[in-house]
Amino acid sequence: MSAQITSSPGLPGRGAAKPPQAAAGPPVDSHAVTKRLQSELMALMAGADPGVSAFPSGDSLFAWVGTIHGAAGTVYEGLSYKLSLRFPTGAGRLA
Repeated sequence: MSAQITSSPGLPGRGAAKPPQAAAGPPVDSHAVTKRLQSELMALMAGADPGVSAFPSGDSLFAWVGTIHGAAGTVYEGLSYKLSLRFPTGAGRLA
């Protein structure tokens, strides 16, 4: 699965990450990609990690928003990282 992670524009020295390049290989049909994303969403929802969440943004399975919360007892405690994930609709390979 490929994803694009963007940082907050107000942080110095940090900007939006470049979108990842699609893996070389035969194209995958969007139905297969949709099934894979549905499977990944169900696994994420059933997971027991309370510090990570990601869900489709709107009606499309190809754009998600997520949050990672810093673990207690670490320097990241109390911090939240917002994610924006965009999945290709049929290019690349299914891993």
